[in-house]
Amino acid sequence: MNNLNNKKDIKAELDFLGQFKLPEKLKEIYLSTLPLSMIWKNKHGQYQGFCHSATLLYDSTPDEMYGKDECHQRDIVPLEVRKFFLKEDQYVFDHGENYIAFASLNYADAWRHVFYTKEKFFDEVTQEHFVVGVLMEMPSYLMKFLFKSGPVKMPEDLKKYEGIYFSNINIRAKSAGINLSSREEECLVLMIRGASANEIGIKLGLSKRTVEFHTESLKSKFNFFKKSELISQAIDLGYLSTLPGIFFDF
Repeated sequence: MNNLNNKKDIKAELDFLGQFKLPEKLKEIYLSTLPLSMIWKNKHGQYQGFCHSATLLYDSTPDEMYGKDECHQRDIVPLEVRKFFLKEDQYVFDHGENYIAFASLNYADAWRHVFYTKEKFFDEVTQEHFVVGVLMEMPSYLMKFLFKSGPVKMPEDLKKYEGIYFSNINIRAKSAGINLSSREEECLVLMIRGASANEIGIKLGLSKRTVEFHTESLKSKFNFFKKSELISQAIDLGYLSTLPGIFFDF
């Protein structure tokens, strides 16, 4: 189940994908990335095509998966996780924002460290929009080098990654109607990790006064007077697993 790396495997996967009338753009994405898995879904989050490895994840046949959303797949993956995947699909389709997440999970036949992307694309042949997801496997050793030093401290023991998940968009908060500016989100993510106003200012290239202004704005949006209450609510809404673009090396 490693990334495909020989011509025989690539041809077999392309033949498998071909049964779904693989769009040319997705063929290009597949050949340029050789992912662990690739899927695409319609506006309802229903599978319109997928790699063979996706059937292994759900222990299903193509006929059992095609045309169904995450909530109607087999219970190999917990329902709450599948509901979250569906929320990701719907958000990307509705807003057209590129989504990237890093996680550790028991995928098909092994415990894996992965990252996956979701983006909206338009198929000129069918004249339809889809959400395409690309899943790449990463060696566990590289996980601790993924982010810039400072905002996130990774566990020393990479085998204890169960449950760790980071993404550039907080789907849970968006679903709750919390909409922050990029600066507010950057300040909040650092704040809940214990950074002071001075430290946040240095990290983001802002004055202390500007950071304090954003802090007051955050209190107002979360409807709290105390910073401690703001932080507690932000953690409950998943901001501890949110990493805005400024924290990535790309």
